[in-house]
Amino acid sequence: MTIPGLITKYQQIRTETQLRKFYSMINQTVRMSSADNGEPEGWNLTAAEHDYHYHFNILNQYFLPYMKYLKVENCKTDPDNPNTACVYFFDGSAMRVKFDRFGGTINYFIDGDSSRRIAKNWFYFEFHMSENEYSQRLGNKNYVVPRTWGVGIGKVPKTLSECMKKGCNKNSILFCTKCIELNSWKIPKNYPWNSSLK
Repeated sequence: MTIPGLITKYQQIRTETQLRKFYSMINQTVRMSSADNGEPEGWNLTAAEHDYHYHFNILNQYFLPYMKYLKVENCKTDPDNPNTACVYFFDGSAMRVKFDRFGGTINYFIDGDSSRRIAKNWFYFEFHMSENEYSQRLGNKNYVVPRTWGVGIGKVPKTLSECMKKGCNKNSILFCTKCIELNSWKIPKNYPWNSSLK
């Protein structure tokens, strides 16, 4: 194996480890918060566009007391999402959150840089207000689940090859997190490691 090949293999193993750790941590955070604050569907998330302070207040009330983190700040480095909040972790990674009336989106960045949306750094999750509805239809009992392209019949990938074809290739990395989940949280063969979000 060549030196670049060894470096890529190491990066993939590190990514798999961090991604599994984050996925477990963020769902445990929601469960602990739910025990103290009630189910997320009662957390008063609203539909309107919000600024950084809205997202920070939701984090501060429902998430931050239940996780270890380094700092929280406005994600100004991301021109597409300038009003979102970024939480930075001690391992150098970060998550960007944007809440709405359905729950919201959570993006996880292995290297902590929320402006680098490439397949080896950017992982896309959805936060759902109820673990008993949408997430179970996805075959997952967690509140935070990898992003897919819908809930209806034919919209949730059943196989890794279907997932890779629809949204984890050189043309799109939108659903790569779901493909990794389908592959037992391992980077699949032919993963578009250096492709960016288009």
